[in-house]
Parts: sequence; C-alpha cells; structure tokens
Amino acid sequence: KNIYPHRKVKLEIDEATLDNPAWISEDAAIKVVTHPASIDIVDFPIIPSGEIEGMVYFKAGKNNQGASKVEVELYNMKKELVAKADTAYDGYFVFERVPHGKYLLRVSKKQLTKTDYKSIIRSKIVKNKRKYIKKYNNYYKLDLNHDHEEVFGLEFLLKQK
Repeated sequence: KNIYPHRKVKLEIDEATLDNPAWISEDAAIKVVTHPASIDIVDFPIIPSGEIEGMVYFKAGKNNQGASKVEVELYNMKKELVAKADTAYDGYFVFERVPHGKYLLRVSKKQLTKTDYKSIIRSKIVKNKRKYIKKYNNYYKLDLNHDHEEVFGLEFLLKQK
C-alpha cells in the first residue's frame, strides 16, 4: 500500500504474528501522520490475556442439567460490562483473550428476571482455596494474572424462584 506524506495512516498489529497466542494488542489501531524523509518509531502496547470458563446448570429434580443459551456477563470492577457469552448446548461458556485484571462474572440479571429463575454460585469452587476466585454477592470475583491466566471450573446453578 502506498503511504503519502502529511496524511494520517492507521497502523495495527496482526496478532496472529505474535509469539504467544495469549498476547493481545492493547489498542486496536494507532494513527500516525507521515512526514517526508523521516522515520518515526511507534510502540504498540502488547498485553497478556487469559481465559475464563465454566458451566451453567438448571436444577432438574435431584440432578442438574446443562443450561443452553444462557447469557453470562463479564464486568470490570466498576461494574461496566466488558463482554457477554452464551452457553452452548451443554451449559458450557468461555471468555477468551481477556486482558489480565480483576473481573466480576454473573448470569444475566435481565435474563433471570424474564425467566423467573435465580442464580446460585456453586460454593465448592469458592471453598477450594483458589484465592483468585471469590464469591461477591451474586457474582464470581476473579483475578486474572500471570499466576492465574486460566480460570476454569466456575459453576452457576439456576433454580426457579
């Protein structure tokens, strides 16, 4: 592609070319203004990411059944929505390429209200000494970091009110 002087050019990283598949570009694109006969150095911030995965079940008598098409929401600590995921046919959900940080995870409150269900956090996950997972009201409070890049085994149980 031709680059002409004194014009804005949008530069972006092809994340597929990074050495580690868990690395992501912090900025989608960087805009620069080109100047003739000059070389500019542009830094692209690359940050680590991780995965969050788990299951949502319906209480079905004495057994639990995987709940499909349930919306699970991921929030930052300011309670701003970061991402949504729908469960698969068996109740499985996954959030991939999540930047390291602290997050809150819950089943969509809007969906629970429409269906007249309540969400229960399966406490066995919280009690197993994983300090990067805590129960916080009706949320899981998670800490994705270099020591815990994958958070898995989270479970929500849906029961009728």
